[in-house]
Amino acid sequence: MINGGRTRDIQDHNLALYQLSYDHRGSRFLPEPAGDRNGVSGPTCGRSLIVRTLGLLVMASASAAAQPVATGPVPPPAPRPAHPPAGLGANVGVGWAGDGWLARLDYDVLPVMAPSDEAGAVLGFAPAFELWRAKPDWGFAIPLAFIGGIRVLPVRATIGGGFDALLVDHVAGDTGFGMWAPFACANLGLDLYGARVGVDARVVRRWQLGAPDFTQWQLAIYAGYTAGTPRRNR
Repeated sequence: MINGGRTRDIQDHNLALYQLSYDHRGSRFLPEPAGDRNGVSGPTCGRSLIVRTLGLLVMASASAAAQPVATGPVPPPAPRPAHPPAGLGANVGVGWAGDGWLARLDYDVLPVMAPSDEAGAVLGFAPAFELWRAKPDWGFAIPLAFIGGIRVLPVRATIGGGFDALLVDHVAGDTGFGMWAPFACANLGLDLYGARVGVDARVVRRWQLGAPDFTQWQLAIYAGYTAGTPRRNR
């Protein structure tokens, strides 16, 4: 029978022998550090090989980038979309009835207007200044009309509507001020290469503050000129 103390001594002795045997065998079979003939150690040699490989890759990439790349013919630039002709001009309208008269100066701003030698559309807007007088009444307004129609040499016809952005009227002894008074309009006349003459009719509902609202009928003859711009890429 072996007591506990004796058993521990044997275990410690066997463990020391095993460790000694292992260290001895490891020292015999472990390889020595690798190196080249010039005395360069293994890790240094490996890093040198990596640096050389990276240098070769960089040189190969630069050579490939310097080679010309074959390309086909350069396509022509896409043509700009054709823009319809436009118009810009002015007209003077005058109307009278008995002792009353009307004068209006219109400005044509037409983003779309067919050329004089073609049948086509007319589309745009026309701001204006307007003054009327019928003793003892009078009024002033700044109308803005939105119009659309056709132009066929030698005729132009348009219809539209708009509003008096600002108006001042003196009627039956009362002076009123108004804004956004609506109206409808129609226009028919000759259009000979931009030179215009014709008739313009309007019905205006004159909204006012400080005076009663009223409806005004207008009929005027006009003369003017609208300069057209040519079609792009034509």
